[in-house]
Amino acid sequence: QMMTLVECWVSRASAKQRRGRAGRVKPGVAFHLFSSLTNDTKMSAYTLPEMLRVRLDDLVMQILLLDLGEPRDFLNKAVDPPSEIAVKNSLALLQGLAAVELGEVGSEREEGNSYLTALGFHLATLPVEARVGKMLIYGALFQCLDPCLTIAATLSSRSPFMSPFDKREEADEAKKTFSINSSDHLTNLNAHTEWRKLRGGDARAFLHENFLSYTTLNNIEQMKRQFRSLLSDIGFVARRENAVENSNSQNLSLVKAVLAAGLYPNVIVAPRDLGDKTVGENAFRSLKGDVNVHPCSVVFKDTTLYSRYCVYHEIVKTKKIYVRDCTAISPLALLLFGGSLTVYQEKGVVSVDNWLRFRVSAKSATLVKHLRSQMEDRLLEKIVKPEEDTMQSKQGQILVNSVSLLLEDEEKNIIGVKSSGGGGKKDRTQDFFGGATPRGGDTKPGDWLCNSCGVNNFAKNVSCFRCNTAPPRPPPGGGRGSGAPPGFQQPQKPGDWICSSCQTNNFASRSACFKCNAPGGGGGGGGGR
Repeated sequence: QMMTLVECWVSRASAKQRRGRAGRVKPGVAFHLFSSLTNDTKMSAYTLPEMLRVRLDDLVMQILLLDLGEPRDFLNKAVDPPSEIAVKNSLALLQGLAAVELGEVGSEREEGNSYLTALGFHLATLPVEARVGKMLIYGALFQCLDPCLTIAATLSSRSPFMSPFDKREEADEAKKTFSINSSDHLTNLNAHTEWRKLRGGDARAFLHENFLSYTTLNNIEQMKRQFRSLLSDIGFVARRENAVENSNSQNLSLVKAVLAAGLYPNVIVAPRDLGDKTVGENAFRSLKGDVNVHPCSVVFKDTTLYSRYCVYHEIVKTKKIYVRDCTAISPLALLLFGGSLTVYQEKGVVSVDNWLRFRVSAKSATLVKHLRSQMEDRLLEKIVKPEEDTMQSKQGQILVNSVSLLLEDEEKNIIGVKSSGGGGKKDRTQDFFGGATPRGGDTKPGDWLCNSCGVNNFAKNVSCFRCNTAPPRPPPGGGRGSGAPPGFQQPQKPGDWICSSCQTNNFASRSACFKCNAPGGGGGGGGGR
């Protein structure tokens, strides 16, 4: 499910082809830096077919678009068929993008078979990666087309920044000057925007000073025109450029949300506290396990992030698992454009695909879910009938403006909290990712920490909302009188341990609980620190 740079020998067929070049013009000699033993025992006869080395997302969509049958069955007819897990992973990704759906019992479609949705049909006609295509369509719908075209072209091409071996630090510093809101994608967008403002000698000097590639920037510009033409062909934008399609292009919070819509579920979550380490020195959590930010990222040396939540496009595995590019996004963007929502009104929690959890009041959660429902209905209308401009209707404009204003307001609140050192207006959403221990402002007086799964619970909860475990008993002398939040049961001093039977605090020197005599202490069943 991720690209891996693997050191391996070339095939014997490739070595033979290279050997042939030595005698192409006149007789020559070919030197190979491997032994005959390696040639005979370690090198494969032929190069592994591309179908067995790359993702099959685009191929699966083309099979469904041409109505060639179930992708698994069709690909099994190949000379070297891909593995079943590769096809399964591609179908799972496309289902997550709402590009593919499975037939259900009682429907006209055969149960268990895969079918393109209306969105999937449009994505299959765009010659770009499915995630990038979805971002383009959403950018057109939410009237922030130009920046989305630039980001899509960059993702489909390469970064415009160069990094000469002998001037790598200077190049990194130049790249840092374009950084915006802890985002590699917006950094590339900013550099491209500044370049477009210049012409002639000023542009050449600008490129040289900032280690930017003219060839790459020019390719990005050409790809933008091609992408816009493709969107026009399928009815999502007008033939001629107009001000309406870019009316929200200056709202970078909306641009990042549209980026999240395309790249989800490629999400990584930073630790609650980076400590004294830089972003690159911290491990992030993801669905693929712990990952790190690559040194080429603009946020690698940062000590703070705009938000704990980041979306990424490319992930590779070398010595570690790295994300090469990332953009920090607000929690509201995930709630509006992420996966399926589950609202626990009694608990005051909203879950995104059952792995990202946010604390949201019952009223706000209901409003978010209603807005999400309205947004999906309007998007479906436009995708099914792109020739009808549903987003320009009165209801469509109200929806677009509401989402734009909400995201813009959310960004101002986040920046306000950071600039005031945690004071000011508090984030409306707080996450409970992976059961990490809440700290500081993430809890309220009376909240309690579950001893079994580690998630935070509200004071009114009589049991853990996740695993239904009863709350821990307060330590002797604890509770409100001791200044500790009621329900929290933690060791009083370093080395102390909590008895798992009666929840009593014990000194580090004791090997058994002084109250119930249950074993514990250094590594025993009492739980330790």
